[in-house]
Amino acid sequence: MSSKTNILLQIKDISDRIESEKLPPVAVLQGAEGYFIDKALELLENRLLTETEKAFNLSVFYGKEIHATDLIATCRRLPMMSKHQVVILKEAQQCRSLEQLEKYMLDPVATTKLIVVYRNGKIRSNSKLGKSIKKHLVFSSEEIRDYEIPAFVHAYGADCGLKISSQISQLFVEFFGNKVQLIAHTIDRIKNSLRKGEDTISEGQFFHFASIDKEYNIYELQQAIGKGNFEKTMKILQFFGQNPKKVPPVVVISSLFNFFSKTLIAINQPSERFKMNKAIQNFATRMNSEKIIKNIEVVRKIDLQAKGIIGNQRSEFELLKELGILLEFK
Repeated sequence: MSSKTNILLQIKDISDRIESEKLPPVAVLQGAEGYFIDKALELLENRLLTETEKAFNLSVFYGKEIHATDLIATCRRLPMMSKHQVVILKEAQQCRSLEQLEKYMLDPVATTKLIVVYRNGKIRSNSKLGKSIKKHLVFSSEEIRDYEIPAFVHAYGADCGLKISSQISQLFVEFFGNKVQLIAHTIDRIKNSLRKGEDTISEGQFFHFASIDKEYNIYELQQAIGKGNFEKTMKILQFFGQNPKKVPPVVVISSLFNFFSKTLIAINQPSERFKMNKAIQNFATRMNSEKIIKNIEVVRKIDLQAKGIIGNQRSEFELLKELGILLEFK
């Protein structure tokens, strides 16, 4: 099983280890996806000690402010009125003396639970420290790719006792991409709104709790462009232009740049096409690279105008209207 799509199982494993008191003396939380690191850290911080025990047995340090020798000294202290103490090193990637923890990793104190939080990357596996942590708990939080999101949505929904259809999971992909924190937050909100016995998410609930207009949104814009529907595309862009606070032009421009960039990949690398959403797949079958490149140039031009770098100052409505007129659809 992929560690990316089954990251929830890794979190459950931590929970099980805490429950059975089989958590090793050191836990390393590392990787690119901060949401899962936060979930794992929250679990460890809240379950290893009671609120009363935390007063004397919880120490939190930041990598930029602590030297490894001082951290080790804290780890070697005895707990007070508790089976163990918990020492947390946050932002470990900023600790210049981090490699000096290697000796402690090889001979940790049994009554201390050291939690090392290393964000936006991993401890090098071929370093002395990287080799020394292998006998401990290493939780790797990889960034989930767009095409892996449906599996995550289904898994997270199931963990919450919800059944999520393929159609609804695709909406999460289209609107949130791989922003797993927003996905989880939206699923949590929907779950809390359901009556007893309800276990499915409807399209209406998705749009309501995701705070998205059902008719005028980025997803519908991409669908309209993908199908070559000029009239609907202009209608949506004009709505955006008239309601810039609901959908800021920078969001529209950024989403279209990503849409056309992925379409270009789908055209030039057919093997990657299956990873794209249906709107991109449809558009890629009807367009060629030359037209897509032209669309990207149009988006860049409108972006520069919106930022006031080129041209005269114009309203959001005028800019987005021009954007729709200049795009190639067929």
